[in-house]
Parts: sequence; C-alpha cells; structure tokens
Amino acid sequence: MGLEDITVKKYVSHLLAHFNLRRRTELIVMLADKGIKLGVLPVTDPAHDRVMPAAEQQ
Repeated sequence: MGLEDITVKKYVSHLLAHFNLRRRTELIVMLADKGIKLGVLPVTDPAHDRVMPAAEQQ
C-alpha cells in the first residue's frame, strides 16, 4: 500500500487511544463484534454486478 511502518503504528496507536483500548487484540475483537472483518476481500459475483438489458430481465 505504500505506507511506512511508523505510519501504520501511529494509526493503530490513535485507534487504541480513541477506543480506550490497550492491545491490538482488543481492537480486533471490538471490530469483529461490530461486523468488520480485517484481511478479507469482499466477494462479488460479476454476473450480479453487470447491468442486464431490459430484454434479459424478463
């Protein structure tokens, strides 16, 4: 992604402070409880994403 290690560490530190957490694990658990999945790419169906012409919709 082109980010320096120090930048990522600062972001994580700010998130921990914002949510009043002490460990990264606590942050991950909190995010999982909210339904946010880290490191998982969204799965999409290309056939679902394309626009179907009116003739095909019937």
